[in-house]
Amino acid sequence: MDTTILIIIIVALLIVAVGTSGYFQFREQQKAERRQNFSKFNYRAREGQELYDRFHELPIGADTRKVILQYIAVNLTKALQVEPGANELKNTLNEIQQRIESPALPADKQRLRPPSDPQELVVLMGRVKSLVRYIHKIGRMPGIDIGAASNGLNNLKRVYLNLQTQTYIAIGKKKVSEKAFPQAFIAFDNAKKLLLRQNIADDETQATLQELERLMQETKQQRQPVDPSVDAEHNEEESLDLGDSDDLFQPKKKW
Repeated sequence: MDTTILIIIIVALLIVAVGTSGYFQFREQQKAERRQNFSKFNYRAREGQELYDRFHELPIGADTRKVILQYIAVNLTKALQVEPGANELKNTLNEIQQRIESPALPADKQRLRPPSDPQELVVLMGRVKSLVRYIHKIGRMPGIDIGAASNGLNNLKRVYLNLQTQTYIAIGKKKVSEKAFPQAFIAFDNAKKLLLRQNIADDETQATLQELERLMQETKQQRQPVDPSVDAEHNEEESLDLGDSDDLFQPKKKW
């Protein structure tokens, strides 16, 4: 009888031990999942903030900034749902929500002033294209204003087109300085074609167009007569892929 009771007690203790161990493992697993989710949402919020800061001085538009801020707010909210006691995130979220109400910055009221160096222009184009991809990716997520995302993309594409134009002009001027007049003429001609796709009623656009006409005329006078096949070869060699073939910059269906 005593042996039977002892066995029952041992079995009961084993069951309790196994149950307790399983319970603590389950709790640890839950904590690990919470930490993982918190880190994920916090990382996304910081990623959005870093992107926002990188374009602080560029006229990317209030709608683009609003979308980025909303994405930050969405992820901060999710992070706080996981860790409600994260007071620092609460303060950051309040600040972000205030910015969403008035997202425009002084830079958005200014015209883009691109650098004169072609390489710097290409780098800036790459940054803008990356931003277009980012807005395109997050624009339809829950909590994001889809209208602001659409308007932001349209504005960014205008900025990108302007940068392409300025890049060809800078390349053309560089080729003129190198006395590579056929290549310079091609670059100026590409810039003119892009410029005519923009708002040509704008005074600054008109001024740029007149400058291009002058540069093309001067360059044309400097060009040496070349064999048509050689000229075609120059055209093929000098046609620059500045990113306008990207499918993100082709006509899209309405949002």
